[in-house]
Amino acid sequence: MRTHAELDDLLRTYRGPQRPLWPLPYVARPTLRMMLPDGSQATLPGEDWVNLTAWIVSADSSRPPAVSFRTLTRKEVNPYLAGWHDLGEDRRPYGYQAFGMFFLDELIAIATSGSTVSASVDQSLGLTRRNTIELTRICNSPDPKAKHVLRAVLRVWREFLATTWPPANRAAQPTQALVTYSLPNKGGGGLYRFDGWYRLRDCKPWAGGGTRPSASRDRGVRPDALWGYPLSDATEAAFGRRVRELADAGH
Repeated sequence: MRTHAELDDLLRTYRGPQRPLWPLPYVARPTLRMMLPDGSQATLPGEDWVNLTAWIVSADSSRPPAVSFRTLTRKEVNPYLAGWHDLGEDRRPYGYQAFGMFFLDELIAIATSGSTVSASVDQSLGLTRRNTIELTRICNSPDPKAKHVLRAVLRVWREFLATTWPPANRAAQPTQALVTYSLPNKGGGGLYRFDGWYRLRDCKPWAGGGTRPSASRDRGVRPDALWGYPLSDATEAAFGRRVRELADAGH
């Protein structure tokens, strides 16, 4: 029986200096490490060559991906929002988009976004309805498997999903920031703070204007702070100044 080296030499003879076809890949004979009675270790040669079979794993179209994000409709997500989110359904008649995070085929978290209720989000920061996108809802299923998914949902939303629906005037006035409102008894906005958002101001009690979502009035829930994530250097600088001003004022 010819040795591996002899077979390689034969292949080089017939096929030239190119890489031989066998064995693929080149591997050393396996070794075994054994503990000896005196506590030392010894390396012994293995008896067999490792299995060189290359397994090709193809996607099974009948099985959904382990984790995925899908675009959903308002009609599809509102029944879940009614039970999962303190503000309930999102019924605002503005620009809107909803995304669901799925584990296999099970919906485990939702993020919805749209145009802001207020035409002037924050005049001193240059934020308006035309250059700002609001994260209107973010929530997860009460199922234990979904307990820690919101950080991932928030990161994917702001990095990839938030700007997939551009406002009609996007070319003339690009989106400058993402904003959202934190709710009381939700960790003081820690979800947003740990994701790099800026706490821009506290929210005053609603006084009948158009800046507070109707759902928060209906359910008696008052957002406690406005948070923003900058999408431009100028907006980031403005957010930084605002945070320093709030710190100097003792907020």
